[in-house]
Amino acid sequence: DKPVKTQMHYGDSVYYETLGNYKPEKEKKYGQHGGVFSFFYNGVRYEVHVTDQIEKILRENGFTFDPSLGSILSGGVVPTDFQEFWHMQEMDSFYIKQNIELGKRTDAIEAAIEASECTPISEELILNRCFRIPTCGYRYLDERIPDRIKLHKPFKEEENSELTRQKMAKSVGKMSRHVYGGGYSAQRTFVYLDGNVYVTESQEVISELIRHGFVESDDVANLGIGWYERILDPFYADKYGRVMISDEEYSKKETKDYKQREVEYIEKKNKDLQTVNDKMISSIAYSYYKYRETTQNNGGEVLPLKDFILTVLGLELPDEIVDEIQKHVK
Repeated sequence: DKPVKTQMHYGDSVYYETLGNYKPEKEKKYGQHGGVFSFFYNGVRYEVHVTDQIEKILRENGFTFDPSLGSILSGGVVPTDFQEFWHMQEMDSFYIKQNIELGKRTDAIEAAIEASECTPISEELILNRCFRIPTCGYRYLDERIPDRIKLHKPFKEEENSELTRQKMAKSVGKMSRHVYGGGYSAQRTFVYLDGNVYVTESQEVISELIRHGFVESDDVANLGIGWYERILDPFYADKYGRVMISDEEYSKKETKDYKQREVEYIEKKNKDLQTVNDKMISSIAYSYYKYRETTQNNGGEVLPLKDFILTVLGLELPDEIVDEIQKHVK
């Protein structure tokens, strides 16, 4: 029953609360408020960030829930003397919840995949022809109304994870219906077998999805953008622009890329050949120089370069190469 100094996250005002108010009937009781559990044990009041594991431990050790038991360290209140510790606990709690949610989401996806009876399409099509909607969504601007920023999210009920998970599972293997006009006519949004939401403009992708068991549904909304809209995040805008193109555009791009690779290959090969040629010329020029020097020192008759190359080295080279070698002879 000791006064503890506390303060709000967003303010400088400091006030005192007691962690006491202990009564025997509150022993081994716990309450919850603002993401914090508060409980009494051996006459001492404890507060901890809410997780399923914490509640499981409390119940397994005989604690019972008391809705009248509030919490002091909630609603942005932190203990002044232990702020770093409290924030660390808050982050641990957050990641624990995230991992639990990920596990539940994975289970829901696996069940939904099995129920959908769909099969995967080419991974290359997913990577190169589809835009994956980020989990946190992406912001975009309607350029007809410059001050109107919108947000596209895969599943909007993020504050209710159970509802979001159910909607995601229900939508696996489904795609949005064809939309006419408004700059969206070629786009389809679909929930793939990895639980992610994608948008595509490729008829090849759409045909493959249908062939692999995907069906149209009103449950899936179109999450692409129209020609008059612009994604604000540069990274997502770049990715969207690279993959959200028609099959015809993609074919032209691939052809261009292939031709570019071919040109680069020929240029590299020519460069390599030139390097080998230069080395050969330098080597023969040096050999002839040493031969001439040794022969002259011994009083012998020096062969012309072309005769040296033919008789001594056993090489038959074009006159232009011989002339080039001659230029390098010291």
